[in-house]
Amino acid sequence: FALATDAKLAAVTAGVVTLESEFLAHVVLPGNRTVLDELEPVIASAYRSGQRPSIRAATSLID
Repeated sequence: FALATDAKLAAVTAGVVTLESEFLAHVVLPGNRTVLDELEPVIASAYRSGQRPSIRAATSLID
């Protein structure tokens, strides 16, 4: 865990990625669920259907 976190922070420091892009999946939303928890079903559905998900589909899970 420490090595992975250090690598992410090093990439942020080097300007290769943003802090948000590296840790967005782990951001905890109201309701104590992460962004990944909320978006994972939307992403899975997109792969099953072959259709790109709409932003509305993703945001409706958060509302």
